[in-house]
Amino acid sequence: MDTLLKEAYFVVILVLYTAETVGMIGKRELKLMKNTATLINVIRGGIVDETTFYNALKSGTIWAVGLDVFETEPIPLDNLLLTFPNVTVLPHIGSVSKKMRLAMMNINAQAIMDVLEGWKLENKTVCKKSINVLRSNESRTDS
Repeated sequence: MDTLLKEAYFVVILVLYTAETVGMIGKRELKLMKNTATLINVIRGGIVDETTFYNALKSGTIWAVGLDVFETEPIPLDNLLLTFPNVTVLPHIGSVSKKMRLAMMNINAQAIMDVLEGWKLENKTVCKKSINVLRSNESRTDS
C-alpha cells in the first residue's frame, strides 16, 4: 500500500468498515502521498480520522479531499473541513441511481409492512424512524 500512496494522484477508499480498517489511513499514510494527491472516501467515516484530513489539508500534505461519508452524519455545519475550498462533500449519496433508490424504497416498504403485520425483520438496516413515523400516522387516521 505504501507504493500506491506514494505514486497515486487519486486514492479512493473502498474497503469494508471493520476493526482492522478503522483508522487505516492515518498521519503516516497521508505523509506518504504526493502533495498534489486527492483522497476520496466513499465507504464509511472513521477509516480516516477527520482531524487527520483537516491537518493534512491545512499543512499542504495532500491537495484535496472528496467525502461522501463522515464520522458524524449528517456532517455538522461547523465542521472545519467545510472551510476548505479543496474539499468536496456529498451527503452520503454516492450510491444514488434511480434503480438503486427504487430497490432501497422497495426493501424499506416491504420491511415496514412486515413489522406492522408482526413479522420479524430479515433486514435489520431498515430505518426504525420510518417505521415509527408510519405507526404514528396510522394511529392518527384510526381515531
